[in-house]
Amino acid sequence: MKLSTSILASFAFFAAGAANATMITAQDNFNNGASGGTGWNGAWEFAPAAKPTKQNPNPVAPASIANSSLVFVGDANNAAVRNLAAPHNSAVFVDFTLTYSGELAGNDFVGLWFDTWNGPNIGLKANCGDTKKDATCTTDLFVRTGGSDGVFLSNSSLAVGQSYQVFGHLYKSDDQPNRQYDRFDAWFQLTGSDLVLGSASAQGKSNISSIDQLGFRSANLDNGVNVSIDNLRVSEVPEPSSVALMGLALAGLAAAGRRKAAKKV
Repeated sequence: MKLSTSILASFAFFAAGAANATMITAQDNFNNGASGGTGWNGAWEFAPAAKPTKQNPNPVAPASIANSSLVFVGDANNAAVRNLAAPHNSAVFVDFTLTYSGELAGNDFVGLWFDTWNGPNIGLKANCGDTKKDATCTTDLFVRTGGSDGVFLSNSSLAVGQSYQVFGHLYKSDDQPNRQYDRFDAWFQLTGSDLVLGSASAQGKSNISSIDQLGFRSANLDNGVNVSIDNLRVSEVPEPSSVALMGLALAGLAAAGRRKAAKKV
């Protein structure tokens, strides 16, 4: 698979970030309840359960922390929301793991959003968002800078019970503090693997120029579908020239590997 320079740079950043904890903006592995993790201002806030009805006399909240994960079982634009310790107005990297149980249907949705629920999103939008009974698309991961559509990550037909690591790089084409975020690259892999399974890149105005909070929107979750998010991490971007150099280095290594493989044939 051919990766963009931006995605290659992102991989290099995460490798460097493991050895430089000061680059982390916020993180949470959900092992210590709603107030766990670092880099936050306050605890996670969850949308309340719906009012009881005859059909559902004992409703539960759409999101909660259970079994050391953030678990989604119902629908809310602000299912789980948390403020960052300080506003951020430059590029960010984000990654988290995603698993689900049950049987996904068209447009089952859990998206991580930045600053507002209808702003930049990344996450699950099952079966290309198609709710038709005869829909054939099984692509499940998406990214968008805003709105209600999105760009889908190639090869992201997710398997029940499998854990996937989802990565995103949200940035501005004109990297000035007052400019809007308008670029969002995304890619994913099996958790614990070093093989990229698919990627996508979204463009367009987001209507936000800084990030004060993160949140998750959930929608269309029914028929026993549960979606779990874990190991959420938001990271600052190092100096742009350093990112570019690391990306070029990885690109060079990949090219060298292909040349060696060709000689062996």
